[in-house]
Amino acid sequence: MWRGPPALGASRAARPARRQPDGNTVAAWAASCMQARRGGHVPGVARKGTSMHDPQVLSIVVDARGAPPVVRLRGELDLAGADVAEDSLVQAADPMVVVDLKRLTFIDGQGIAALLSAKRRIEATGGRLVLRNVPSTVERTIEMAGDQPALLPDGFLRGAGPEAPPPPGNRSADGAAERSRGSRRLPRGVIRGIESSAWFRAADKPYLVVDAELRISAVNAAYEEVTGQPRDSLIGAWMFEAFPDNPADPHGGAANLSTSFEHVLRRGLRHWMGVQRYDVPGSAEGEFVYKEWVPVNSPLVRGGRVVGAIHHVEDVTDVVDGAGRDRVEMTLSARALAVRFPTLGYNQVLGVLTESHRDVAQTLGKLDGGQAVALAVQRLEELSGESPRKNAW
Repeated sequence: MWRGPPALGASRAARPARRQPDGNTVAAWAASCMQARRGGHVPGVARKGTSMHDPQVLSIVVDARGAPPVVRLRGELDLAGADVAEDSLVQAADPMVVVDLKRLTFIDGQGIAALLSAKRRIEATGGRLVLRNVPSTVERTIEMAGDQPALLPDGFLRGAGPEAPPPPGNRSADGAAERSRGSRRLPRGVIRGIESSAWFRAADKPYLVVDAELRISAVNAAYEEVTGQPRDSLIGAWMFEAFPDNPADPHGGAANLSTSFEHVLRRGLRHWMGVQRYDVPGSAEGEFVYKEWVPVNSPLVRGGRVVGAIHHVEDVTDVVDGAGRDRVEMTLSARALAVRFPTLGYNQVLGVLTESHRDVAQTLGKLDGGQAVALAVQRLEELSGESPRKNAW
C-alpha cells in the first residue's frame, strides 16, 4: 500500500499522540469549528494551559495578567482557524491587545484577512491592535499581500525572525548576490531517481518537484493531466511563471503556495495547505481554468539537506461549489480525519476523502459533506485495520 514518497520527514505514526475525535463525530467536529464564536472552546485550538503537538494546528493563548493583554498565536493561521483567531483577538482587547506571532509558522490570505478584520473591529471601539515578534516569513507574506501599511506600520513591535531570501516576484536584481548563493539546481542523478520511482510514476497521483529556487525539475503524467500543462513547457520554468495568478481572482493562489514552499524549504517539514483555489492557464492566450486543489508540499532531502520540495495535489474542483463555500468544511474534515487515523499519511487520507465526496455526489446527485465524511471514516477504518463501526452510509 502506497504511503507517500521516501525522504519526506517524520511519518504520522512517529508524531506524539494527540486528542483524537471519535470517528462517528468527525463531521460534527468540523461543523463545530465552523460555528464556533465568542467564549466557546474550539476543538483543535489550544487555550492557555493546554498542549498542542501538531505544528499545523493553530494554538491561541490569551495572557490577560498584564496591561495590555497579550494573545500568542502558535502554529498556522489559515482558513481553518481564521474566524476563531479574529474573535479571540477582539474579545481579548481591553481596549488594546498585543498579538505575539513569535511561534506562528505560517499565515495565508485568510489569516491576514482575519488580522485586518480584528484590527478594524477593535479600532471601531476605540482600541488598538499591535503585532509583536513578527517572523520574517510572516512579514513577507503580509507585504506580498499588500497589507503592510495596515498591519505593519513604522514602529510596530518587530521581532528578530530569521532572515530568508526575497519572496517570488521580488527576486534580487543584484547579479553578484545571486552568484554568491551558488547553484541550487537539483543534480540530474537526483531527478532521474525521482522520475524512476514507483510513487512518482503512479497514474493517479499528480506530482511536481521544484528545486530550492522554485524551478520545476520534474513533472509526472498525472500532474500534466490535471493541470492541462505539457511537461516540456514546465521543466526548467520558475513555478510562478508557469502558474501565474489569475487576474480575475482577487485572492490568487501564488502567495499561499509560495509561503508553503518557503515553510518546507526552511523548516524541512511537510506542509498540508487545505483546500485552495488556484486557477491554471487555459489553452487560449490570457484564459484561465477554475480549479480547487488540496496541495501537500514535502521536503526533498539529500545528504541531510533540504534541496527542493515535492508538490502533490488532489484536484477537488468537482467536489467544491463554485463559490468556494465548501473549502472550510472540507479542510477541517480532512484535518480531523488525519488526527483520527494517525497511521495513515495525509495524502492517503485526502485521496479517500476526495473519492468519498465524488461517490456521494454521484449517488445523491448533490454534494453532502456529512455523508462524504461518514463514508470516508468507514473506508479509512478498513485501511487502518480498525474495527469498522456501524454502517452510516
